[in-house]
Amino acid sequence: MNLNIGQNFTRDQSGLKTNQTDFEILASIIPHPTLNLTLDYKYSIISQSGGTNSSGSGNMQTGEFIVSYRPFTTLFAVATIDLSTTTEGKTLVTQNYGFNWSPFPDGALQFRFFYNENLTTGGIKERIINPGVRWNITKRSYLDLSYQRNLNTSPGQKVDESIISLQAKIFL
Repeated sequence: MNLNIGQNFTRDQSGLKTNQTDFEILASIIPHPTLNLTLDYKYSIISQSGGTNSSGSGNMQTGEFIVSYRPFTTLFAVATIDLSTTTEGKTLVTQNYGFNWSPFPDGALQFRFFYNENLTTGGIKERIINPGVRWNITKRSYLDLSYQRNLNTSPGQKVDESIISLQAKIFL
């Protein structure tokens, strides 16, 4: 269990001064060596003055629940749910899911798979899929081939991109 208290003082180019005080409590429970549960709560007191974009004072709250699971060294999964309230009183919910698999982490041929997905209250969805393979030719050289697909959707917009990457490294 951790308790954090912080103070931030900032001033931007327009002269806006922000004073933020944070109180945060974090608790982790490990019911089994392969499972980790974490609960994080943060309360912020924000005061702004001067400048052109001053929104005045307000409070912000953030809560996060994280579940991570590693049944063996080659597999890792994590899920988080974040709840945030802004100084305007809006609530934002974010869900994040991640998955990583490396079946042969110590061999000459290494496969990996990464998946991550974020969902937010405003209808914004981000998804990353990233498989790859690495061949350790010698201790000083390797080839790495990976593919990454990013899909971002929001109301009225969709961005879909694919990236293929090949790296060859030879260390002298």
